[in-house]
Amino acid sequence: MFSSLPLLADFGMVVTINIAVALLAALVVVPPLVKWADHHAFLAMGENAHTVRTTRRVVAAAIGGVALVAGGLVLVSNAVKTTSVAAATPRMTDSAEAPATIPPSTTTPPTTSLAPDSTLPPGKPERPSGLVAGVFYDGLVNVGVAPGVARCAADDLINTTSEKDLLAMGIASVPRPDAVNKLLDTSAKRCGVTQAQLDAAAAATG
Repeated sequence: MFSSLPLLADFGMVVTINIAVALLAALVVVPPLVKWADHHAFLAMGENAHTVRTTRRVVAAAIGGVALVAGGLVLVSNAVKTTSVAAATPRMTDSAEAPATIPPSTTTPPTTSLAPDSTLPPGKPERPSGLVAGVFYDGLVNVGVAPGVARCAADDLINTTSEKDLLAMGIASVPRPDAVNKLLDTSAKRCGVTQAQLDAAAAATG
């Protein structure tokens, strides 16, 4: 009766009702019925007792059979009415949540554009460790640029173009290509280096 399968649960209900009806009939209905039958000579003894008992038993059996059929039809009709149809489509959520194991991003992408008349904040005053960034930093500091501003320009240059690409573009050659000079000037101006300082740095490097 407590099965999740509807067909098996209905079968358990029917079997339970059948056993209960049989038990009640055997303990409650049969004893008074035997007494009533004996009172009306259904259980009489004698020459005609066999014929009388046979006739009356057939009638009683027919009545009992009709009653059982009617009860079975009632049970079947109730079982059919209470049957529920399973949902045609599974339940699904409207939106998917991100996994809880992925931490939120704490890194910020490099700045690619600035508002007019604004510059990047100064960086650490220490000289960068990279070859190209270190040489660029030294050239700016030698013409009077503040160490923090020079470090900002060197870091922005490396963030914009890697040292490998800068060397491939000819940053170590003399004279430097115009594309390389444009990258150097752009990074320097983004950090607040003036044009006069850039001209002085270019003159110092020849």
